[in-house]
Amino acid sequence: MFKITKKRNDEITNKIKDTLFLAKDLEEFENFLIPGDDYKIISNRSSKILSDKYPKALVYENLINFREYSTSNFFQKELFTKNYFKINNFEYSAIWAYQAYPWLDDFKLSGLKVFAIDYTLFLNIKNKIFQHKMIDDFYRENNKNPILKNKIHLKTSIVSKNIFDYSYYEKKYESAFVLSCSNSDGGSCVFLINSVDEYNLALSKIPSPVIKLEKYIDGSISVNQNAVVFGDSFIASYQPSIQILQNRQCNNCFEYIGSDYNIDSFISKDVIEDITDTTYMIGKFLHSLGYRGIFGCDYIVKDNQHFFIEINPRYQASTFLLSMSSSFMEHPHFLHMYSFLYNDSPYKKDIMLSVIKENNPSSYIKYFQQSDSITHKPQQNIEFDHNVHCGMGIYNYQIVSKASFPVKFNVSKP
Repeated sequence: MFKITKKRNDEITNKIKDTLFLAKDLEEFENFLIPGDDYKIISNRSSKILSDKYPKALVYENLINFREYSTSNFFQKELFTKNYFKINNFEYSAIWAYQAYPWLDDFKLSGLKVFAIDYTLFLNIKNKIFQHKMIDDFYRENNKNPILKNKIHLKTSIVSKNIFDYSYYEKKYESAFVLSCSNSDGGSCVFLINSVDEYNLALSKIPSPVIKLEKYIDGSISVNQNAVVFGDSFIASYQPSIQILQNRQCNNCFEYIGSDYNIDSFISKDVIEDITDTTYMIGKFLHSLGYRGIFGCDYIVKDNQHFFIEINPRYQASTFLLSMSSSFMEHPHFLHMYSFLYNDSPYKKDIMLSVIKENNPSSYIKYFQQSDSITHKPQQNIEFDHNVHCGMGIYNYQIVSKASFPVKFNVSKP
């Protein structure tokens, strides 16, 4: 590891103080910001614990006493039209956001430093079908091409809705298959299909003329890994986590509701190393496009084989657990900002950072109904949109008891 000079450490520390952070959730900044210091934060939501810890942060739901689902709508419909910037007299020279947004490119043109990729690049990578084509083209002559593996084992097909023949694909996949579209987040628009009725239901919910089909691997485990791309193409990855997927709305949708970093109980060390090697490959591909900063990769694992599913060109829903356990210079926000400020890496090679240790926060669940297991609740007077979680349970022990879909978990401390 390179030693980060005091000068660079001071530069980043000062830049943090001069950055406007536009956050989905104040939990994202646990263990990164010093309580009591003067930071510029506007957050869509927060637990009472973090609101009390960072009282100078502007938390939108605390202003309106209502928790809404969409952070994008908050930015577009509320943040700029009501000019919350002026409430706290914020002055800043840089902006941080959870992901790229079209208006962030406008801020770049105005002369501000923006810790996010260009929105056009974001859209190209966010398209789940197009990203596979780009990766396949980049690694076409490489026998470790992660897309080739999918074509062979998952029998990936890209099909127009208008010519889709259910009976043909029922025979092709010999059992259940997964139907998805090019634009999905958190498992939305990703459906398990066992019958023509389930197919018709899924099709009615997918707002896309083209769909992607893949064989369903029964008993497979869904895994996510965070990583950071630096200017010199080195990649820093973090330990992977199991994704807790539920059929919460009873439509066979793979809805993401939490993560568990206690992965060793379900996946061998060798497979974790193989997953990390694939994440490095994806990182090199992203670097070739000019990508910098944090990203995530989703995988499924079955019988000591892993299959790459998709890139998420943004922070992950589970990143905040890494934030809670990281030292300052291994913190996801620190490394993300570093990648935009400098053209090198703080490391001499690709590296995996194991930041979650024993007794650190290592698992969490979103709760959509009130429960005694919720550890991070919003302020008492907050009301809720019907489809938004009402709090999170954050734990320092394993909660997954069955890791394949639908994931079963037990929040009782062992």
